Amino acid sequence: MNLGLTVSSPASSSTPHPARSTVDIRSPHAVPAGEEKPIMAHEVDPHSCERTPEAIRAALQRRPDWLQGFEQDWLSAAADFDQAALDAVTDKWFPFALACATPGYLDEVEQTVKRMTEGDTEGMVFRDADGNAYDAENRPIDAGRSG
Repeated sequence: MNLGLTVSSPASSSTPHPARSTVDIRSPHAVPAGEEKPIMAHEVDPHSCERTPEAIRAALQRRPDWLQGFEQDWLSAAADFDQAALDAVTDKWFPFALACATPGYLDEVEQTVKRMTEGDTEGMVFRDADGNAYDAENRPIDAGRSG
């Protein structure tokens, strides 16, 4: 899924890292599939959580709203005894579990959201889907390529 716009700190590496994932910090129920809007992206540890329902459930304890959504989806799929649906629930919620399980990740995201809500975008670099860098006023800047 191409999420479009990313936010990175100028101090962070602009070298692509194949093991890094991008996670939408909003609830997965917030935007219908295919209608995603540009969002921020941060790095999560792809090994911070096992890809099992139990591990996902444990990781989502950090965000009760996400945990509730996972449990609703899981119970719905389990009620139909549909293994493909259960696998789809795991696939859907695994990135959110990684976000919760990566130390400091949600704190960083929440701080960035707070800064942006307060209008503090000093030093932030925004990238479009092609990796072009812009400042908060949407002016192109030379910040290297993000990959």
